Amino acid sequence: MVSRYCSSFSPSLLLLILSTLFFFFFVIISVSAQEDNDPDQRYQDCARQFDCGDIQATYPFWGGDRPIHCGLPELSLTCNSTTQTTFITVLDLTYQVLRVDTANRILTVVRTDYQRGLCPADPSNTTVESTPFSLAPDTQLVTLYYGCSLLGNGIQAPASLGRFDCSSGSGNSGDYFVTSEDVAGSYEAAIRTLLGRCGTRVTVPANRTAVAGLEASPTAERLEAAIGEGFGARWTANDNLCATCQASGGQCGSNEGSFTCFCMDRPYDSECSRGAPGPAAAQTVFPFLFLSLFASFAAALLPLDGSLTGCNESFSCGTTITNIEFPFTGGRRPHYCGLPGFNLTCLDNSITLITINSISYRVLRIDESRPTMTISRSDLHDTAGCTRDVQNTTLAGSNFTAAANTETLTLFYNCNYTSSGYGDYNPPNLFTCNLGGESEAEFYLAGEVADDVSSMLRSRCNTSFTVPISDAYAGVMANGSLLSPALRSGFDVNYNDSYWDDCFRCYEENHGACGFDSDSGNSICICGDRLCPGRCT
Repeated sequence: MVSRYCSSFSPSLLLLILSTLFFFFFVIISVSAQEDNDPDQRYQDCARQFDCGDIQATYPFWGGDRPIHCGLPELSLTCNSTTQTTFITVLDLTYQVLRVDTANRILTVVRTDYQRGLCPADPSNTTVESTPFSLAPDTQLVTLYYGCSLLGNGIQAPASLGRFDCSSGSGNSGDYFVTSEDVAGSYEAAIRTLLGRCGTRVTVPANRTAVAGLEASPTAERLEAAIGEGFGARWTANDNLCATCQASGGQCGSNEGSFTCFCMDRPYDSECSRGAPGPAAAQTVFPFLFLSLFASFAAALLPLDGSLTGCNESFSCGTTITNIEFPFTGGRRPHYCGLPGFNLTCLDNSITLITINSISYRVLRIDESRPTMTISRSDLHDTAGCTRDVQNTTLAGSNFTAAANTETLTLFYNCNYTSSGYGDYNPPNLFTCNLGGESEAEFYLAGEVADDVSSMLRSRCNTSFTVPISDAYAGVMANGSLLSPALRSGFDVNYNDSYWDDCFRCYEENHGACGFDSDSGNSICICGDRLCPGRCT
């Protein structure tokens, strides 16, 4: 930009350039007029959101005005146009969708068969195994026992064993519930002994806060109210790929079960403007190459009144990332307002993303005074350590370096685990993943472990990769429940702003905004929408 905004040239040269550009522009317009320039229909389809009453949703969901290729096939939403209520069916059970939390990727749902009371015609377990969902952390299971023989001989059930009635007046059976998985397990033998053989035993999720009130007073009315409030189901669906696609201007979708990024010209595997063009694009790519070459040539010779707008704007997204300036770009800040590699993207006005070495990260905090940034991998932020994008987190060759308060976490995937095969080592950091319909497998988490244990895990596990975490979670090895918070909290990186002195001088001397000329590799000082006088060096 310094070169293009500080150039001088003769009028005859300008006339020659403009005449040449006009000729090629006329030729290209003539050719392009024969082509259909409307955006790809699938891109337009997936730019629309599902909208039903208070429920709005985009990828990975489809339904309403969003065709099936705009989401995962198994995540279909339906809208009752009369009541403006939304429903989803998972493993043959239908749920009403009460809320959609896009930022945390959580649906709040309630089973429709329990909205009409505690006595469905065919009680069955609530399960999300082999689906894109997992139960949210604030969810607790309630165990219901149907058709149990009533107690006799003066034997009384424990006080914490709740009672409800689906017997339709029969005096020979009763129905009971418990609110703790551990309690349910310990009661199993007692229930079979004291109550006889219950006809059906099912589990139904509920919100943990509602369950706490139920435990204080285990009545049928409170049970029905707790189940009626619904529970959280967290989805995982190509989060990292979708973030990359959206950052490139595309719309997330699928094609025959595989992730697809629908762009204005055509679909791509992961992001727009990558890969070989399709047949329609190939017909016009040659003239556009000429256009690009001449446009680049002309750009270097633009007069001093070339416009540089937007650098007095700041980037904001949600309530945490606000008023961010140089060296960052994104939002209303064009690429020349900051350094390469510092582009920020805002999703749903709540989630800030940055891509470093082809990996997408959520930006949790930016401290411009230090300067540091707290980031977490997008694909691991809400997935409890489960991702398909198995690659090491590396900052090498970027503008960022890990801060001193980080340590390395190693995730071991697809391990052949039997406790006897590991000798005396029974890891407290064992966890499981269920990645979108694949068979459930056992995975390992390991931080800084002994060499012999690390070698053993590497020999028994198919894949391993590293992720930085904050040293505040150094206890993750001894407490597996810290895994999710450690990954969500992210880690600090320092970034290099070697042009700080130039930017400070730009502001002090000219009250200007700092920018960057990628052609020369120098900073520039912008006053209004022009280079400041005397700043073309």
